[in-house]
Amino acid sequence: MGLFSKKKPEVAQDTNTNLQKIKDDIEEEIEDLESTIKEKNERLHSIIEKIELSKKEYDEIIGKIIQSKKELRSLEGSESKSDNFIKTDNENIEKISKEINDSKSKLKEIQEEIAKNSKINNELEEKIRKNKPSISDSEDQKKKIDEELNQRKKELEVMMKELEVIRQLLDKERKAHNETKKKLQN
Repeated sequence: MGLFSKKKPEVAQDTNTNLQKIKDDIEEEIEDLESTIKEKNERLHSIIEKIELSKKEYDEIIGKIIQSKKELRSLEGSESKSDNFIKTDNENIEKISKEINDSKSKLKEIQEEIAKNSKINNELEEKIRKNKPSISDSEDQKKKIDEELNQRKKELEVMMKELEVIRQLLDKERKAHNETKKKLQN
């Protein structure tokens, strides 16, 4: 009987040590997940800010296109020589408008996907608050979020390049328009 009583405290102490170690590991993982979520949220916010900036630029471009169209229409009746210039300018403006509309739809898709990622982040935060993280689920979701963020980042870079091309085209069209305007005034 003396042998059994000596082993029980050791087993209880080992169990307590193991439980404390598991608890410490889970708390450390929760902290890691919280910091990861915080980083992801910060990235999401910066992406959203970039999207909002792109949207403002898009609105400005559309305003300029509309103003250019108005100017072209007012010049249309002034001379028959300007008819060819105006037609080509209108065609170019319509092409640019189509590209801008395509970019706008892509932008909406990206915003919807960002909203989905935000929901996933919120779910992860709620799991952490409940202190019931499942390691494999959170790692899978973390990988999915990383993949989606990387994909969105690439799409945003592509859109930024497209916007830059559109800006360049608009500048080119604006210069051509101003030259046409000068020719008509002379």
